[in-house]
Formats: sequence, C-alpha cells, structure tokens
Amino acid sequence: MKRIKLKLHSDEYHLSAVGFLFEGAAPEEDPAGVKPFSIRNTVFPEFDLEPGDYVFRFRVRNGSGKFQILALDPKTNQSTRADFDTANGAEGLTFKFTVTP
Repeated sequence: MKRIKLKLHSDEYHLSAVGFLFEGAAPEEDPAGVKPFSIRNTVFPEFDLEPGDYVFRFRVRNGSGKFQILALDPKTNQSTRADFDTANGAEGLTFKFTVTP
C-alpha cells in the first residue's frame, strides 16, 4: 500500500476539481449517497492505495482555464500528471493513474 497525494496546479486560486476516485474503471454514474471530495491549489487529499489502476472523475468548479492534476508519491517524489483546459469542457473529466508496488 502507498500513500498517494492528489494535487492541482492552476493560476486561478479558487479553481477546484470535485469528484470521486475509483479503482479500475469508473462506473457510468457517480455513487449514490457518497460525498465527492475536492482538490484545489491549497487542498491536497491523500489516499492509502493498493497497487493498481485508478481514475479520478471530476468536474471543475469556481474557475476556468488551464490546470494540471498530479498523483504524487511523496516518498519517492514520482508523479503522474495530466493537463486540462476548461475550454474543452468542465464536466465528466477523468484523470487516470497507476499505483505501482
């Protein structure tokens, strides 16, 4: 198991990504009765994850423009990153990453 930190980098201070983290493929719909979490420039949620494939499905709130999401292993400082731009949409976005043993 590894501790993985999800981070967001944006020039817009209040821009946030709000969604759910799934192991493997994301289901068609968000889980009922489960509260989504948010990632912002100043809020970096951490998860203890088993090795495998993960997807963060999210929507953008409180901002627009280009931003980057990272899945970071703080112990090794290795990360997976992806660039996004709300000009291409702000709903139903996905960030995929793999946790290695």
